[in-house]
Parts: sequence; structure tokens; C-alpha cells
Amino acid sequence: MLQGWTYKKKNKALLIAAIVALLLAYLLSIKKTIAVYGEAGRLEAQSELAANAPVKAAALQKQLMEIDNLLGVQEQPGNVQQALLGVITGYCQENSTVLREFPRTVYNEEKDLIVETNVFTVEGSFAQLLKLVYLLEQESRIGKVSSARFFMKKDPVTHTTALNATIYLQNIKKPENEK
Repeated sequence: MLQGWTYKKKNKALLIAAIVALLLAYLLSIKKTIAVYGEAGRLEAQSELAANAPVKAAALQKQLMEIDNLLGVQEQPGNVQQALLGVITGYCQENSTVLREFPRTVYNEEKDLIVETNVFTVEGSFAQLLKLVYLLEQESRIGKVSSARFFMKKDPVTHTTALNATIYLQNIKKPENEK
């Protein structure tokens, strides 16, 4: 069959046969080998991540606790309003300041958190009011002082002015901890 062919035709047939053989070799074995090699690399990367998972989980848990502490997130349910009232009244008795208003707590739900806001007004000197804000913010850690508004209020009976501070103290709670 190949005896009547010229070298040129034989070379073309050999080239076509070689291309078909390479194509078959690629499709039947090399393609699968490349896929398995890629899968092995992906699995090795996952294995390394899984080996470091306990260390990363502990670090993330510690970070979460620090963030919760900074935000004033309450882990254990409790009556924050009673604790706050105790701290404020104790401070007022010791430092000759007057608690003017202490209305009810306002609750707002934001996604998966409950924001509890306590608003109260205290009257006294600027230094004493500033010390109260410092006490609430840095020492007692009952919540996060989100705002403090200082203003002068004139008493219509005595015609004297007094410095007042309205303080907004917020706590962030997780609903699953409240059940």
C-alpha cells in the first residue's frame, strides 16, 4: 500500500499519524493527569488551612471578645439600667451633683443586635460632670458613652443658671444571649 507513495506523501502521512497519536495521548492520559495535579494542589492548600484552623479560630475568638468589650456588648443578660442607676446615684451622693432625669431605656433592633440606650441628665459643675463621664466610660464599663451634651439651664424660680449634661450610654446585646 505504501510502496507507490513518494517520500513527500509518506512524510505527510507520518506527520498526520503523529498528530493523531499526540492528540489521543493528550485526551486519554495527559489531560487527566493535569486535572489530578491541579486537584492535588488545591487539596494541599486546604490541608494547610485546616492544620492552622484551631490557631486561627482562637485568634479570631480573642479578637471578637476584644471588639465586644470595646463596644460594650453584654455577654450575660442583666439589668443594666439598675446597675447604671446605682453607679450614678452613688457618684451624685459623693460629689454634690444632682440626677435630674432618668427616663426609661430605649431599645432598637439592628440586624442581629439589640442596641440599648440609656439617656439621663445630671446637674453639677463641669469638672464633676466630666468626672462622671470618665467614670462611666473608663472605670465602670457598664456601657459605651456614645454622646454627652453639656448645656446651661436657667431655673425660673431662683433665676440661677446651672450646668447640665445629658449623657447617652449604649449597650449592644446579642438576642441569643437574652433568651
